[in-house]
Amino acid sequence: MNKSIKSIIVLTCICLVVALSLSLVNSITAPVISKHAGDEAAKKLAVMLPGSDLEKLEFDNGKFPSIVGAYRDKGGKGFVFELQTNKGYTGGDIYFLAAVDLSGKIIKLEFNNYPETRGTADAFVNLYTNKNIPVTDTLGGATVASGAIKNAIIEASELFSNYATLEVSDIVSAYPLMPSIMPYAKTESGDIGQKELEIPDGAPSTITGIATPSTGAGYIVTAKSGEELLVLGVNPYGKVFYMSDIDGNDMLQNPDHAQIIEDVESLESIYKKNHNSITDLMIKKEIIASADEAKEVDFGKISSNVVAVYELTNGTAFIAAASGYSGRITVCYVIDSDGNVVDYATLEQTETENHYDGTAYGTEISFNSYAGRFDGLTVDTITDETLLIAGATYTTNATKNAWNDIKEAYAALTQEAE
Repeated sequence: MNKSIKSIIVLTCICLVVALSLSLVNSITAPVISKHAGDEAAKKLAVMLPGSDLEKLEFDNGKFPSIVGAYRDKGGKGFVFELQTNKGYTGGDIYFLAAVDLSGKIIKLEFNNYPETRGTADAFVNLYTNKNIPVTDTLGGATVASGAIKNAIIEASELFSNYATLEVSDIVSAYPLMPSIMPYAKTESGDIGQKELEIPDGAPSTITGIATPSTGAGYIVTAKSGEELLVLGVNPYGKVFYMSDIDGNDMLQNPDHAQIIEDVESLESIYKKNHNSITDLMIKKEIIASADEAKEVDFGKISSNVVAVYELTNGTAFIAAASGYSGRITVCYVIDSDGNVVDYATLEQTETENHYDGTAYGTEISFNSYAGRFDGLTVDTITDETLLIAGATYTTNATKNAWNDIKEAYAALTQEAE
């Protein structure tokens, strides 16, 4: 027994000595190994910025969940961001690297893990390379992946702004206001996907930027009134319905900025280029026989969906534009003084059939049978059931948004007349 106890004690001592030795060796070699691994990772990342000497940046992982690592070149060549998100269509991890120069331009993008649709990784590289952060463009046919990748890059742009001075254009600085200006302009993925447009030659010097959402639901315009930067919301046909300062404070009724509204509404070459005139659409749909039959009413700011109001011989035509599944839907209701709906037409729509069996779904909004639903109805008898298109949730929501705002506009104008 004594022999066994002695053997156990000796063995225990040997184990303790070995453990202590390994611990000592590890304490010496771990930093070396860690540094070597870090050096190898840095070399791999440095390929994104050839000739760079990268230093790792500190950041709050809770605030920037999509950023795996962030690095800055000591010589001032730019930044490299390791980004990862699982918010794509498949739910798998999308891992990619983005190199950004000091001006905020993406100079290289590389995907190391991409579980989304084959080929779209290259498309994203082409889409975002040489674009300034935060990026705003989205890739057609990959809306969910677009949102995930774009949001990761936006996180990188926020961290970038903590370490570098980034000159941001007026219109880009206004993008955070866009969801509140045009909540109806969101795509299926909840994204707006705004795109900056060129300011046309001859535009008033007060105009500093123009952008439109991917759904074509209208425009935002930035303009300078003295030293003050203003942000304006413009409907698809060129009428200003919103104006605020860059902090979102309402300026629409401020008489000091009346000239700015005129300047923005004068950009007819932009609006006509992107949209047919409302009266042309009304003639095409046989609401009126000629433009002479429609007298436009200045209805002020009633809602962002109502884009125009016209006095006709048989009533008042209310036109509203809302965002459906595929883009803008423009509808026209003609309502007489007693509140009867005397005519209806879908002026424009870009909805699609069901891809699998050709079922009408959203395109039903243009059918004669849909217009016939309003025969004999009044402002008070149109219900959600009247507007429902089975299997077309986004189209139905657009028709509801358009009708609710038209009903509000009708009530406001009726009250004014009284």
